Amino acid sequence: MTITVVHATALTPEDELPRRHAVALVAAAGGVLWSVHTSEVDDPDLEIPDVMDLMRAWADARGVGTEEVGSVEHLRRVERAAADPNDLLLEVIDEIQPDFVVAGTRARKGVELALMGSTAQALLERARVPVLLLPVGHHGFVDADTGKLRLHRILVPAGDPQSAQAATDAATRLGALMGRSIGELLLLHVGDDADAPAVVLPSDLGWGRRWIRGEGSVVRNVAEVAEHEHVDLIAMASRGHDSLVDSLLGSHTERVLRRSPCALLAVPLES
Repeated sequence: MTITVVHATALTPEDELPRRHAVALVAAAGGVLWSVHTSEVDDPDLEIPDVMDLMRAWADARGVGTEEVGSVEHLRRVERAAADPNDLLLEVIDEIQPDFVVAGTRARKGVELALMGSTAQALLERARVPVLLLPVGHHGFVDADTGKLRLHRILVPAGDPQSAQAATDAATRLGALMGRSIGELLLLHVGDDADAPAVVLPSDLGWGRRWIRGEGSVVRNVAEVAEHEHVDLIAMASRGHDSLVDSLLGSHTERVLRRSPCALLAVPLES
């Protein structure tokens, strides 16, 4: 399996975490990494760093050759936006049609979000492919020294059948990059057990599954289970803003992101 990943890079020191994850995912599967930066500023000095220095450091830490870390074709684009850089970023993503987009986020709230804007929010609302978001201040699931994936426990909020299966499919695709490593998929259903959807896992994945039942707020349950179970990744489907509450408070996915103790994989669904 090879993959194509877009890293929506901010070209800041805080961007190292999502960059590391984007490189590690492509290295594990083999494929193409697009590093894309969009900005209103026309700065000829802006330059996206190459990934080979990072891969050589990982190879040295593992005591292997760089080719054994993985195969990454690295392509770079710096684009100047005439208006909103996020609009241009989404156009580039639609053009490339990657398997995943990787970005960092501060999970901004309230007035700060309204005034400063958020690339993460634009990706959650409008991207047509799964988006992996890495909150600043968390470690993620890639070993910084070796570049190895440490994706052993994934939490999937299982509401309706369509969203539960879509999130599970995207999560297990990432899980498959772990090779023969054993992992666990936690399926969280908030509400009556009788309403829990059936979820199908790939037969060759080798991961276990465990159902967890919650009551009350979906957002609170997801955040608390992720914290208590030491989850590496939350994978959940999102329909963007499809209600007045979503427009005012953000979608379930956006609200989970603000409280998430780990990386979040948002999987788009048609409204």
